[in-house]
Amino acid sequence: MKKTRKRYSLRISFLKDLSFTFLIPFLAILLIIVIYAFQTVRMDSRKNDQAVASMIANQMNTEIGKYAAVVETAALQESVISLDYTQAEPYLHKLMEQQEKDVWSHFLITNQYGTEQVHTEGKEGHGYSIAQEDTFQQPWKTKKTYVSEPQISVSTGRAVLGIGTPIFRDGKEVGVLIGFLRLEAVSDILNNKVTDHSYAFMTNSDGTISAHPKAEIVLKKKFHDNAEIASKMKEGKKGSTVYGKYLYSYYPLGIHNMEICVVSPVKEAFHVMYGILYVALVGIVISCMAGIFGTILLSRRVNGLVNWIVSQMLRLASGDTQIERGKSVSYEKTKEVHELYNAVNSLADALKQILESLGTNATELESTVTEVSNHIHESNQKIDQISEHVNQFASGIEEVTEAADNLKKRSEKNLEFASAIAAYAGEGNDYTTEMKSKAQNYKDQVQQGQKQALQILTQIRDRLLSSMEESKKTNQINDLTQEILEISENTNLLSLNASIEAARAGEAGKGFAVVAQEIRKLADNCGNTASKIQEVCEIVSKAVTHLNTDANALLAYLDSNILKDYDVFVDVAGNYYGDAAKISQMMLQFADHASKLKDSFANMDGKITQISATMDGNEDEITNIAENTNGVAGALHQIEKEITACNEVSVQLKEDLMCFQIGDNT
Repeated sequence: MKKTRKRYSLRISFLKDLSFTFLIPFLAILLIIVIYAFQTVRMDSRKNDQAVASMIANQMNTEIGKYAAVVETAALQESVISLDYTQAEPYLHKLMEQQEKDVWSHFLITNQYGTEQVHTEGKEGHGYSIAQEDTFQQPWKTKKTYVSEPQISVSTGRAVLGIGTPIFRDGKEVGVLIGFLRLEAVSDILNNKVTDHSYAFMTNSDGTISAHPKAEIVLKKKFHDNAEIASKMKEGKKGSTVYGKYLYSYYPLGIHNMEICVVSPVKEAFHVMYGILYVALVGIVISCMAGIFGTILLSRRVNGLVNWIVSQMLRLASGDTQIERGKSVSYEKTKEVHELYNAVNSLADALKQILESLGTNATELESTVTEVSNHIHESNQKIDQISEHVNQFASGIEEVTEAADNLKKRSEKNLEFASAIAAYAGEGNDYTTEMKSKAQNYKDQVQQGQKQALQILTQIRDRLLSSMEESKKTNQINDLTQEILEISENTNLLSLNASIEAARAGEAGKGFAVVAQEIRKLADNCGNTASKIQEVCEIVSKAVTHLNTDANALLAYLDSNILKDYDVFVDVAGNYYGDAAKISQMMLQFADHASKLKDSFANMDGKITQISATMDGNEDEITNIAENTNGVAGALHQIEKEITACNEVSVQLKEDLMCFQIGDNT
């Protein structure tokens, strides 16, 4: 028994070739580049710059601490403790001169209230209060030395760093000594560089740049190159961030939230990284060259296989079914190529069988086409007759459709006329209903007016009768005035008798005579007034008499005319309401008949529309039948032509089959 050879997949063979020549070296170099670059950037560049920032911060803290010690030592001197400017100022001037370079800007001493007592710039600063400044408040409150953030001195206009320490006398705090250090004395430390193009700067807690190689921006601008870096620096954090073309490494100074930041160009900070990239680039070039060489080698092997397949296909295309068998090809040990080799042989065998079958079928096709051509010719004659009858029927349908359209138009006009009559009837019914409602309202209003007029007339009559009775009381006034006149006459007689008796009495009766005289005057006045009242009462009595006469005449007129007119109005309103009700009933019946007439015409129009639509549909169907019949006739003529062409093709096919070399493919 022949042992079956194990065959590998063509995909696996290609993968092996590509892996050994290109993929594995490329991936290995790329992995080395990534690991080395990550470790280098993280362990070298960032740590280096942060170490420099930390070193600068420590140096600056040491330098500031040294100067703080100078201020603390000076605060222990008697000349300073005395707060006497004649003793303190010479000492402080001497202290400033002892420094190797121009380190100190100026010194000042304040009392417990923050008022300057001593100032090395002279007496101009004496008495000035700095009680609100941190350089005074912090040492005074904490009783410890305080270092302020860099600022512009108000008295000298210089950029300074304040160092304040409390002054004690006999264990009691009496003032504060403040030494203002020139900012450039400590900012020189920032000149230490990581690379040739790197620099360092310092910021205050609020982000203001307090030291920078560009002196013109010191204490005048804030750091705002990157919001994230600025925010972290304000919070007193440490770290490194790449922004743009620079690496920012920042470290807290330890004084408030001041920061030291070292800025280095990325190209210089990551010089190792760029070296790695160059190595990686060389490795990639080498890998690509190896891949190209492997690809060329692989393409030669594949090209041999493809050339063999193309040569066999060209032989089959030329009509030769006898292909090369047993020839060695590339990748013939693989499963796919072995199957492809067998498939080409199978294709040659199948093509041979197809060609033999085509020869047999071509002969049968020729005889069948001849028979079908005869049948189609007979069908053409019958289809032409059917088409003529269908066209005549379609003409008749068109005439019937035209008549149905005319009838539909007339029906639509009748429907419009009936709709208009129904609409007018509806409007008339609405108007008569409204007129009936108005008649009822008019009748109700007239009856209500009659009732109200009767009530008012009754009230007027009652009031007039009551007024007539009241007017009779004027007679009582006459009786009363008559009595007043009689009393006045009697009073006159009594006053006369009193005057006579007073005259008899002589001097003793003079007073009584005066009284009697006044009584007589009063009696005369009462008589005159009573007479006038009688005259007025007479006039009022006459007016009341005339008023009674006129009132009786008015009541008689209202009873005889006005109330009768209201009766007439009520009768007229009743008749108006009856007529309106009758007209409303007639219009209602008319509207009902008009609506029925409209429905009848609408139903008729609908039926006519259905008839018209049916005729239109039948017309379209008949037209389609006629067109389809004509189409069938044309198609049959076309089929006849095609059958003739098929006959010619079958003859040509037989001739073409004679060109193929059909032999034994063993």
